[in-house]
Amino acid sequence: MSLPEFNTYKVANASDRSKNFKVVTTNHPATNFPIGINMLDIKQKCNPRIRAYADNVSPADSNYDQFVGRINLETWGDTHVYGARCTWLDVSKHSLDFQFGKFSSGGMNAGDTTTAKSIDIQFTRAYHVPPKVVIWLTSLDSNCTYVARINAYADNITIGGFRLRIDTWCDSIIYNATITWIAVPSDNPNMTAGQLVTPGSASSGFQQKLIFDKPFKRVPRVMVAFNKLDVANNANLRITTSPKDITTQGMTLVIESWADTVIFSCAAGYIAIDDTLASSKIVPNMVK
Repeated sequence: MSLPEFNTYKVANASDRSKNFKVVTTNHPATNFPIGINMLDIKQKCNPRIRAYADNVSPADSNYDQFVGRINLETWGDTHVYGARCTWLDVSKHSLDFQFGKFSSGGMNAGDTTTAKSIDIQFTRAYHVPPKVVIWLTSLDSNCTYVARINAYADNITIGGFRLRIDTWCDSIIYNATITWIAVPSDNPNMTAGQLVTPGSASSGFQQKLIFDKPFKRVPRVMVAFNKLDVANNANLRITTSPKDITTQGMTLVIESWADTVIFSCAAGYIAIDDTLASSKIVPNMVK
């Protein structure tokens, strides 16, 4: 089972590593479907700047059953990205009940006590029971002089909405971060969601076996992306997260670095879906 994924390492002989894209087929007729970053390899001593987004979406045929678009991973300024990877959720293919949106943090400077941003999100349509809310990092622009520390999460989740919070701490400077949120219905037997948070100690990575809160009839598709980063800046920013050993009962979720990169703490949110039982309605809820 293939994942919706774009890995710039697989772009052969790219002439400009600052702009990479992949042409994909999607069931979603717009560019605002959820996208999350799940691997970074960025040169030390340049600001970590990366954004994932979709554009150029157009009908693939006269029936408007499918669409063709581009998934982009882009940097700017003096940032040198050796590699990056992202995933996305083709929401119109998967569920009647997904709701989703984006929020941009603007500047957060721990040095002047601007360490947190938050916003109350109201669902377009209320759920029968509180949903699971998955948070993904979609773009980041931070100062390389200090460790890039960002944590985005949901709390106060009810049937009608939740509070989205974005934090930084210590001396970190975040110029902007774009966060994608996805509400996943808790009472749908064909999907679930959750997250993995690494222990708060310096390491090269962490993995944990996770048991789904409901068993699937078939092995699900799992999409995962970061929602928290706290990685040392004395080496390249190298970090990746991915699922492995996926079964109908659970999986192992991995967060790791490589070479001399040290992780202080990271987190990743995942969505697991039985693709064979997908349906077609979506409810976007965009907050800029």
